[in-house]
Amino acid sequence: MSGAKKEIQNPILARIGVERAAGFAATVGILGPAAVWGASQAYGFTKEKLMALREFVPYFSENSTLLPVYEDGKYKYIDFSRAFFYDVVTQPFQTTFTEMNRREDEPVIPSIVMGLTKAFAKLVEPFVSESIWISGIMDIYARGGKTKRGQSIWNDRDSPGDKIFKAMGHLTKLYTPGSTVQINRLYGAITGKTIKGTQYEVSDELLGLIGLRKAPLDIPRSIEIMIGQFLKTERDERKLIYAGTLTGDPVRDDNKIIKQFIFANQQRLETYEVMRRQYDAAKVLGMKEKDIKEIFVARGNKPLYKMIKANKFKPFGISDGMKDAYKRKADEKNIENPLSKRILKRLEKIEKKLKKQRLNREFKIDPERYLFNEKSESQILLDRRYLPAVS
Repeated sequence: MSGAKKEIQNPILARIGVERAAGFAATVGILGPAAVWGASQAYGFTKEKLMALREFVPYFSENSTLLPVYEDGKYKYIDFSRAFFYDVVTQPFQTTFTEMNRREDEPVIPSIVMGLTKAFAKLVEPFVSESIWISGIMDIYARGGKTKRGQSIWNDRDSPGDKIFKAMGHLTKLYTPGSTVQINRLYGAITGKTIKGTQYEVSDELLGLIGLRKAPLDIPRSIEIMIGQFLKTERDERKLIYAGTLTGDPVRDDNKIIKQFIFANQQRLETYEVMRRQYDAAKVLGMKEKDIKEIFVARGNKPLYKMIKANKFKPFGISDGMKDAYKRKADEKNIENPLSKRILKRLEKIEKKLKKQRLNREFKIDPERYLFNEKSESQILLDRRYLPAVS
């Protein structure tokens, strides 16, 4: 590429330089898709199965160029982006295509925008994210024993000594030069030991030294993790409904809880759709319905399984406990109840409408149809006081 730049600057060799640069760009652009196509042909992967495989890879490989592998009845993948030097150039296109394939039933333009947004975020991440050193300190002190992805380093009920021990272990792992995790996997593969229940193979781990490791996928275990993530996300989304309205301060905007209620349910719908996508992916990769059901039942989430299977959405509602909490707070602080009867009535209408919501369909609620007119009721009465009398 440097040779092409020099030739382009030379009037005599400019055409040759342009052709050389174009050839290089074509090679870089084609190499990734060609590798994916070759691996797909070798292991009998269709586009549908390749997209299903993406649902079970770690977050850092979600938008990478993946080479699918199927050996001895087990699914594996190679993160080609780790070995491909020019992945930073091609990954924005890969991310956009992935997002468009995931949203086949939705309009093209929003899918492209979403893909480009994710691609841009990935591109600028090294420039705006914390360095490894800062991240370790933030995990221990600022985030109180949690990583930036929400994983706990220690249990809050651990003894002070155990917390220090686990903190030191976390920092040691984070700051150790080289891939200690990869070395541990290789050692486990050689000695025949499992790591977190997974048996690794020596040949796959040796390929990892050049960035072409065949990473195994444990689909049942991945579904268990995904259910846990769903439940955690659900708790966070429920908090969106009540944010800033149960502090004891008067809530001046009658629409505040309504807006937050709609937004929380919109976020919840997205979470349901991710779970449905993962459910479909497991079936595409050959997992039996009864086995999927058993995982949900074992986690105590049979109702969730039924909703996902039926492609139905269960919206948030307002519990009796929260109604009582708002009433007590209003009485205690001698303020108007932010969760008044007319607001509750409006929320119930929204919930009723959302019970007919299907997954992977446009969100049924238009917020403007459910918000109170700012000049309604009390303001109208106030205006009437200043209207001229009719004789």
